[in-house]
This record gives sequence, C-alpha cells and structure tokens, in this order.
Amino acid sequence: MINRKIKSIMFALAVGISVFPQIASQNVYAQENNSQEEMVAKRNRRFREKWAKLSPNKKRELKARLKKWNSLSKEDKDKVWRKFKKYNELSLEKKEKIRKNWQNVNKLSGEQRRALKRKHEKWKSLSREQKDKILERRRRFKVMNPQERKRLQERKRKWQSLYPEQRQELRNKFKGRRRELQAKKKFISEKRKQQMERRGQFKQGENRLRRKDNRNRLDADRKRGGSHPFGSGKRDRRMPPSGR
Repeated sequence: MINRKIKSIMFALAVGISVFPQIASQNVYAQENNSQEEMVAKRNRRFREKWAKLSPNKKRELKARLKKWNSLSKEDKDKVWRKFKKYNELSLEKKEKIRKNWQNVNKLSGEQRRALKRKHEKWKSLSREQKDKILERRRRFKVMNPQERKRLQERKRKWQSLYPEQRQELRNKFKGRRRELQAKKKFISEKRKQQMERRGQFKQGENRLRRKDNRNRLDADRKRGGSHPFGSGKRDRRMPPSGR
C-alpha cells in the first residue's frame, strides 16, 4: 500500500516536472505576443491620429509618395535607405542646411527643377579633379570683392555669348599657350639645375686647388726649415711634456 502511494506521488512529480515548464513557456510566449500586439496597436493608433490631423493636400502628397515608393525596384529602395541612414548620421547643422536647401528647391518652378536636375546629373558625371577645380573656383569667388565679381560675371556672359566654334578655338589657344609655358618652365628649371651642378663642380675644383696650394706651401716651408703653422704633429722628445 505504501509502495503504491509512493509510486503515485513519484508519477505526479514526474508529470509536473515535464508539464509545468511547457505551460510556463506557453504563458511567457503568450505574454510576449500580447505585448508585441499592444505595441503594434499603439503605433497604429498614433499613425491614425497623425493621419487624421493632416490636410487633404498633405494626404494626397503622402499617397503619391507611397505609390512612388512601391513602384521602385529593390535596388532603388536599398539606395534610398542607404541615403536615409547617411542622413541620420549627419550633425544637426548639416541636417538643417539640407532642409533649407530642400525648401528652396520646393519653391522652384517645374522648368527650374528640370534645369537643376540636368546640372545635378552633369555634376555626377564629372571626375574628382574637375569637381575639385569647380569647388576651388567657387571658394575664390566667395572671397572676391564686388568689383572682381562684376568683372568675372561680365567675362562669363561674354564667354556664353560666343559660338561653339569660337569657344573651341579659344580653348585650343589656351591649351597651346599653357603647353608653351610648361615647356618654358621646364627649360628654365633644367637650366638652373645645370648651373647649380656646374657651380658645385667649380667650387669642388676650387677647393681642391686651394688644398693643393696649401700642401705645396707647407712642403716649401719645411724644406726651408720653417715651422708648421699648426705644429708638426710630433712632440719634441727633448722637451718635457706640458704639466710636468
């Protein structure tokens, strides 16, 4: 009888050990699902509240953007997301500058936007060196005084009024003149280098002759019995060393 009770207790414990963790895990999973559903419901409720506060024009604009987004390919969407992440990494000042630029773009007409888009595509097609040159010109233009800016704008208008053939002719002349200046500069630098080499060789020869004359003069003095101006280098044994 006692053994049967012990066995029934052991069986109940085994069943409890095996079943209770599963029930507990199911309860935790249900709580997580409920919390996720609550979060989604709260988010949807916030979106509905924001949508209700929008004006009809803003709603139409958002619907058009959503339609445009759905029409994009996966590569284009990934590109947009990369730009969005890059934008989030910017500082507040740069973000504010970008917002102002977009506000200025929104004020443009359709023709002005198309012209701006063409310029943007042309800018993207340029190489790194060409972009650096343009940015350097823009930087120099900012530090110019009003007279220099006016003179530069007049030259620009004059350049734009020329025919394509005249522009190409002026470009060729400028390139030829530039090549001539580069060749002249190279010739002057090579000539200066040769002069420096000759001067160095002349100085070396002059030093060699001076050393030779000094040796000849010292030899002549020794033969006449004169003393070396810097000493003979040998100590006279008859004289005691200094300090004794």
